[in-house]
Amino acid sequence: MIAPEDDNSPGGHARSRSKSDTAQSDDPLALVLGPLRARTLRATGRPITAGRLATRLQCAPNTVTYHCTQLESAGLIIRERRGPSVWIMRTGRGQELLEVFATNGGTESGLGGHRSI
Repeated sequence: MIAPEDDNSPGGHARSRSKSDTAQSDDPLALVLGPLRARTLRATGRPITAGRLATRLQCAPNTVTYHCTQLESAGLIIRERRGPSVWIMRTGRGQELLEVFATNGGTESGLGGHRSI
């Protein structure tokens, strides 16, 4: 049986929520995509090179490549090689997803916290 995360472990310490845990839980898009993919999607409103994106996100280029592959598979971004650089840009579908989560934190009033599809 798996114990809940905030349950006291045999070591005697309960897991405390970090500042990044709290920030992530305040961002519905990060809860769905994960924090790095949410930041990546937000950062690609205009074309940006993979190298610049890695610098902006403060992560390794191979990490950006991995997460961009997942976002591209979902149709949320596109990548295009231009000479030595790979350019990344959000798609219309990616923009729509951002707009859904930007509207009242992903919910519409009067729907009891649920958004109609």
